[in-house]
Amino acid sequence: MKTFFIKSFIFATALIAPIKIYLILIALFIIMDTIAGVWASKRLGVKITSSRFSAFISKLFIYNIVAITAYFIDVYLLGEFILLFLSIPMAATKITVLGLILNEIYSIDEKFVNVKGHGLWSIFKKLLTTSKLIKKTKDKIEEDTKDIFDLE
Repeated sequence: MKTFFIKSFIFATALIAPIKIYLILIALFIIMDTIAGVWASKRLGVKITSSRFSAFISKLFIYNIVAITAYFIDVYLLGEFILLFLSIPMAATKITVLGLILNEIYSIDEKFVNVKGHGLWSIFKKLLTTSKLIKKTKDKIEEDTKDIFDLE
């Protein structure tokens, strides 16, 4: 019986080996969302319960099952059909995983909005605007100093 379970585990692991990085990415984003949830709960004074942690385990399990199912559908059912339209191997799997990850990013952003009043996207836009302003200022300074110190 022990040998059967070991062989079954090895077989199952070999089947999903091509998407292990996707499963790890999903897990990392779920962990980041959970950390953001704990942070938001502490900041907002919401009690953290074990049922909330069980939601983490359920989400981790369900999201990985969804990704594995998408992979099997992609490889054994739709893969060749999708390749007629897209030249991306495992496109359905990648789109599914991207959707799951974007859902987690949105959830993290929601928690940030609840605590800070503005989301991560607005911070990114401000950072981008600031970096453009810094580059313009740097270019202007270089241009002005070139005229002043031009020795040619």
